[in-house]
Amino acid sequence: EEHLITNKRVAKPSDDPVAAARISKLKSYLAKTEQYMKNIDEGKTYLSAMETSVNGIKDSLVRTQELILDKLSGAENPEDWQIAADELGNIIENVLQQANSKHEGRYLFGGFASQSAQVDDDGNYLGRSGDELEIEIGEGEYMCINICGDDLMATPDGINIIQMLEDIRDHTAAGDSDWLREHLSDLQSALD
Repeated sequence: EEHLITNKRVAKPSDDPVAAARISKLKSYLAKTEQYMKNIDEGKTYLSAMETSVNGIKDSLVRTQELILDKLSGAENPEDWQIAADELGNIIENVLQQANSKHEGRYLFGGFASQSAQVDDDGNYLGRSGDELEIEIGEGEYMCINICGDDLMATPDGINIIQMLEDIRDHTAAGDSDWLREHLSDLQSALD
């Protein structure tokens, strides 16, 4: 009679212990799969937010390169050099803002130390190096979903990107085309 009311062949484990065990196992598998899907969705959202910030930094570095190449392409008056230096000051602020971006209340590039800003005004990374945020995307399968700020804010040669941009700004304000020409490769390294 209970089978007719619930429309289930196994309403309680004693109806068919083997089938009840399979049902329990399938429910557990379904719950795990749903959790993996949730983890993947959260990971995609987190990665998307990181990508937006990284692209913002990249765009700032590209604009810096454009400004330098423009200044190196011809003789300009001191006012033009200062206008470029002022724009570089804004670029530095934007890079710092992107490096300290948040997603759902967490700083993106802080690894496990995600509750406070990770890059100071001088471009120094304040977090722990090498923290990998991993999500479980399948039974025993994990995927790293972060970049730490120390990897983001330094060139492969170890040059601090903010300090590099500040040097570029200062030498642009001084109209020092020789120095800019000599250090253009640092900017390319940061872009790479």
